[in-house]
Amino acid sequence: MKRFCLQGIVLLTAFLLAISSFVLFVVRDDYETGQLIHNEKPSCSKNVFIYYTEKQVEITNEKNDDQKEKGNGEEDGVQEEEPSGEDESGEEQEGQRDGDDLPEIVWGVDSVNVTDSSFLDCVTTNFGSPTIWGRYLGDKEDVSYGLTPEEIELLHDHDISILIIYNQFIDATGYETGVNEAEGALAFAEELGIPEGVAIFANVEPEYPVDGAFLAGWYDTLTEANYPPALYGLFDDDSNVTIALEEAREENETIFEELILWSNQPQVGITSEENAPDSFDVNAPDGSRPLGWQYGLEADTCNIDTNLFVGEMLNYTWGSAE
Repeated sequence: MKRFCLQGIVLLTAFLLAISSFVLFVVRDDYETGQLIHNEKPSCSKNVFIYYTEKQVEITNEKNDDQKEKGNGEEDGVQEEEPSGEDESGEEQEGQRDGDDLPEIVWGVDSVNVTDSSFLDCVTTNFGSPTIWGRYLGDKEDVSYGLTPEEIELLHDHDISILIIYNQFIDATGYETGVNEAEGALAFAEELGIPEGVAIFANVEPEYPVDGAFLAGWYDTLTEANYPPALYGLFDDDSNVTIALEEAREENETIFEELILWSNQPQVGITSEENAPDSFDVNAPDGSRPLGWQYGLEADTCNIDTNLFVGEMLNYTWGSAE
């Protein structure tokens, strides 16, 4: 019995030692493993960083190489400005000259006849060298012959600008009439190749009925089509066309201010270029925009009228460069 107890104690002691050794081994191993798991950085992190850094450098270098090959208009950090075709105010300047490049006054003629070489010679021999020549759109029976492609070429070959006149009406009343007549003028302009920016003058004779509504229709339609609206007439204080212009002004001040006027008053009589009036003393309503003065009517030699024009009119006539 005593021996049995001694053996039991030995076995129990051995068992306890075995358990202790096992626990000590497992805990230490787990501890070391845990230290490794929580403290170790991913072995790929440095490689990933290097990979993306190298790729970024490659991309950046490729972009820089492309910019060097293509060029970006910059040198030493300063970007070159390309011409914009605009003036300092930002407004596009097409086909127009400023006041410094224009003469103050120019001499010109207008005629109901087709211009050929002999007629041009008649004018230059007997009167002078016109800078502007007024001509009509379309034939009007017993009144005027229309501008032709041949005379356009002839006048432009002699550096003469063409003033465009429309007279295909005798009643200038009502807004719709103004619209319709303007559309008729635009049809002629398209047929002849008259460029935008050239003024078209409605020819209102003294005996024609005319009102402000007609002028508004004429103005609105031509303005929308980029042809400056213009008006020829007898601008005395009590004339029909002056009264109509004042009517239009009451409805729209812009019409009064922007319509280009060509007045046939006062009458001085036909002269040569050399003997033309010294100053531009034209009759027109105060505050309006008169650029033309037909001071002489119906010459006996060559069928012309003689005119003075403010130099600005050259911006609204059809020149050879357009």
